[in-house]
Amino acid sequence: MVVALNDMLTPPYRARFTLPSTFSSGQEGTSVHARRHDLDSVFFFSEIENLPPPASTAPPIAGGDTSSQIRTSTQESGRRRNPPWKRQRRIHPPLRIRAPPDASPTAAVGRPSRGEGEEAMGAAGNGEEGVMATDFFWSYTDEPHASRRREILAKYPQIKELFGPDPLAFLKIAAVVSLQLWAATFLRDASWLKILTVAYFFGSFLNHNLFLAIHELSHNLAFTTPSLNRWLGIFANLPIGVPMSITFQKYHLEHHRFQGVVDGIDMDIPSQAEAHVVKNTISKCVWVVLQLFFYALRPLFLKPKPPGLWEFTNLAIQVSLDASLVYFYGWTSLAYLILSTFVGGGMHPMAGHFISEHYVFNPDQETYSYYGPLNLMTWHVGFHNEHHDFPRIPGTRLHKVKEIAPEYYNSLKSYRSWSQVIYMYIMDQTVGPFSRMKRKAPKKDL
Repeated sequence: MVVALNDMLTPPYRARFTLPSTFSSGQEGTSVHARRHDLDSVFFFSEIENLPPPASTAPPIAGGDTSSQIRTSTQESGRRRNPPWKRQRRIHPPLRIRAPPDASPTAAVGRPSRGEGEEAMGAAGNGEEGVMATDFFWSYTDEPHASRRREILAKYPQIKELFGPDPLAFLKIAAVVSLQLWAATFLRDASWLKILTVAYFFGSFLNHNLFLAIHELSHNLAFTTPSLNRWLGIFANLPIGVPMSITFQKYHLEHHRFQGVVDGIDMDIPSQAEAHVVKNTISKCVWVVLQLFFYALRPLFLKPKPPGLWEFTNLAIQVSLDASLVYFYGWTSLAYLILSTFVGGGMHPMAGHFISEHYVFNPDQETYSYYGPLNLMTWHVGFHNEHHDFPRIPGTRLHKVKEIAPEYYNSLKSYRSWSQVIYMYIMDQTVGPFSRMKRKAPKKDL
């Protein structure tokens, strides 16, 4: 059976198709909307609704099971559709489509061919979706941010005036570091229950703020001199308890330059092992709780880089601070810092950005922004499309990019709640570690 697709993902994320004569007598070319169902071994849809409704019901698929007949919504007796106010209002997961083994990337989605510039959606393995998928989404274009940056700068050259360091970055980092270290010493005689409670509801916000401060510093957004940003990053690293500032910068800059590139270049993407193990709600829940460990350890196992002088400096200063805390205030003070880091990177609202930034909920978009109140505590990392478009602009000015060039961002899908993103990721079986976009490295970078 052949299904010709005209248009993919017309609102709300449904596919527009044309039916060949095999489906209906005298109604070839009827425009339809489709949702998921197993019509044959190639495409999956659940219902086909004629637009406008045809005069007669289409006959059964030739040679197919009579239980898989196509039904029109106007001819379904006794069936009622929920009114708009009762329908789900969340972002719907993408429709994944499996292509025949010899199909081209464009044929995999059935769009009119646009050459190598087309994106192929869906699991390349078995056409299954979400946590049941066997491969990532694949894009046959370059990452979208460089081209959009060039286009925006050509139209709005005044955006270049936003480039440069944040003059208040040092003061903000110093204040958070001082407050967190004071809290650690204050809790030296506290019970473990109190330490855990304070770590989750207070310390986690501070340590995650410092983690994202290190993210800012990896782009040299506190000082114009790179070495000063590295020193400040080591200082911001102190309450986190584990040395990571210098190592993070090495891998993070590759994530920007080679977003989604395979062969162990973009370490922001889950590994094949992670994706194959995380297969249900429980395993996704565990993965979210431990996602900071996966995020930090993934590059060290898959693409280790030899440490240099800066890494050893980061390690020496961090170990000195940790040892001093234990010597003067006891293990509970250090435990508070470590717990603040751990819980703040797991099942915590602040950690929702790990998922919201690049996990694919709409196959036509691979980077998402968050425009909620937690941006005030996270160096505005939620403006993630804007950040990837202009990594040389500090977080405090990213909102101005959207104000200057709204036509480039208002049409993109975005979030208002990181907690909702975490919930959607865990509970929605059509979303999982495979819900990331991958691409081959451009030949010029090989």
